[in-house]
Amino acid sequence: MTALLTGTDRTLGRPHITGVLTRHGGALDADLVVDAAGRNSPVSKMLTDVGAPRPVDDHADIGFRLYTRYFRSTDGTLPTQAAWPLDHHDSVSTITVPGDSDTWALSLAVSGRDQLLRALRRESAGQRAAALYPNVAHWATTGEPITGVLAMSGTESRIRRFVRDGQPVATGLVSVGDAWAATNPQFGLGMAMSMVHAAILRDLVRTTGPGEPEKLALAFDEATHATLAPIHQGLAAWDRHRLAQIDGEISGIPYEPEDPDWNFRQFLEAAKLRDPEILRAMGEVASTLATPDEALAPPGLPERVVRLGTGAPHHPEPGPSRAELLEAIAS
Repeated sequence: MTALLTGTDRTLGRPHITGVLTRHGGALDADLVVDAAGRNSPVSKMLTDVGAPRPVDDHADIGFRLYTRYFRSTDGTLPTQAAWPLDHHDSVSTITVPGDSDTWALSLAVSGRDQLLRALRRESAGQRAAALYPNVAHWATTGEPITGVLAMSGTESRIRRFVRDGQPVATGLVSVGDAWAATNPQFGLGMAMSMVHAAILRDLVRTTGPGEPEKLALAFDEATHATLAPIHQGLAAWDRHRLAQIDGEISGIPYEPEDPDWNFRQFLEAAKLRDPEILRAMGEVASTLATPDEALAPPGLPERVVRLGTGAPHHPEPGPSRAELLEAIAS
C-alpha cells in the first residue's frame, strides 16, 4: 500500500481510516485496516500524511551485532537440538535456529561495540569460534554451508503507541505484531507475540467491532499494553543489562548491578537445566504461554531458582574464555 484513505472524522477531528491505496493505484475499502507490515511499517508517516498526530514512537538501537551462517543437510540428518536454543558465554551468545527444507542457522551474538570480535565476519574465524562451544559446534560441521557469514546490526527495539492524550491518533486502523513493537531477535519472540496480539484483536472485534471505532481503538491499546508491553519492557531491560555485562567481560570488571530482576534472571539461567520444572517455566514464558508471575506461581519454585542459582557460574554452559576465543579467531 502507498497511502491511507479517510472518511468522516469520528474522534474530535482526528481521521477515520476507511481503506488503503495500493501501489497500482487501486483503492481497497475496509471496515478495519490492520497494519501487519513489520518493524519498518510506513504507517506512522502515512497517518501524518492524512492529518493524524504521529504515534508515540519509543525506539533504541538494541546494541548487538549478530553473525549468522545458514546450513543445509546433505543426507536429511539434522543437528541435535540442545535443550535450550540460546546460551550466554563470556562476551558471546550462541543461537541455534532450525529451519525448513532441512536447513538451519547458527548465530553468534556480540556487542556492537566489540571491535575485536568483528573478525567473526570471516568464515574461517566463525567456524573456529563455533568449534569452541560444545553445545553448538556440530551445528557448524553437519551438512554444508549455503551462505557466508551474514552480519546484522543496527536493529532497533521499538514500541509504538497509537493513543495520545487519551485519544486515538486515528480510528479504523490498528497495528499488530512487529508493526506495533519489535524486540531483540536473539529471543525469537516476534512470531509468538504477533500471534498473541492478533488473538487480542480477534477477541475485541468480536465484542466491540469496527462499528464502534473509537471504543475499539482504545480497548485494543489498553489490552495490548496490559498483555504485551511488559514483555517488551522486560526484554529491553535485558538488552541494557547484557550489554553492560559484556562491557564488564571485555574490561575485566565484573558487572554486579543491584537489580533484583536481572539477578533473578541470572539465577534462572544457571538453574534452568538443573530442574525440569524451572525449565518448563522458562519455556512457557519464552513462548508467551504464560507470564513470569504465572510460570513461577508453583509453591517453592522461586526459592528453588535462587537456591540452585546462588553461587553458580554466570555462564553455566561450556565454552571458552574471551582470551581463548580471541586467540582462536586470530590464528
